[in-house]
Formats: sequence, structure tokens, C-alpha cells
Amino acid sequence: MDHVFDIRDALRVYEIITEKGQKDGDAIFYKGFFAETSFDGYTVVLRDQKTKLTIGFHDTFRFDAPSSDAQNAFITALLTLAEES
Repeated sequence: MDHVFDIRDALRVYEIITEKGQKDGDAIFYKGFFAETSFDGYTVVLRDQKTKLTIGFHDTFRFDAPSSDAQNAFITALLTLAEES
């Protein structure tokens, strides 16, 4: 099943990860997700073991996933984490 993706959920997850996660190299890790940002803050990357979501300026985004199943699993996990307060 393909999910409808809302960039606001991804940005909410980025905030959750940076608030609650642990530093891991250049990234911050929390509940299966890594979060990174560019030096200027205009690019945000969320990734897990299979899928990477790159969010750019003006809320542009791109998924890099080996399959639609991996992308859908990523979005499902992202939406679950987005509900965390």
C-alpha cells in the first residue's frame, strides 16, 4: 500500500530525533532513524538501514530506496514516530 507523504511529518520527526536522540558521528540516531543536516541547515536527511529521505529548500524532497516496499516501510515508521510527543 502506498502512503500519502506529508513533508511536515518528516520535519516533525527530524525535531523529535534531534531532541531525543544520541549523537552518532555526523548524525543523530533515535528509534531506527538517523537525522542529519547540511552546514547551512537548508538540507535535512532522514534515513534508516534501507531508505534515505532528503528534504531540500522550499520543501522539495527525494526518496532513495531499493524498492517501493522499503519506501513504504520507511514512511510507516516515520508516521509512527511523528505521533510521538
